[in-house]
Amino acid sequence: MSRSSAPWDDSDPDPASDDIGGLPRLEESEVMASIDATDSHPEFVIADVSRDEAWLSVAETEAPVLREWC
Repeated sequence: MSRSSAPWDDSDPDPASDDIGGLPRLEESEVMASIDATDSHPEFVIADVSRDEAWLSVAETEAPVLREWC
């Protein structure tokens, strides 16, 4: 049974950029996670330390629990 082609089947017209805002692809990334314990409210932070401004945070109480790590 064959299927019709979909837009994602086309090759990447510019292999030097990815699909998010035309940012250049990195060969390697280093992603880290930690709890940033401030006096007012601790936050769970995930950051790609190989890129500037590539991080996100959420209140520690709202962070998901990964069962494999417990």
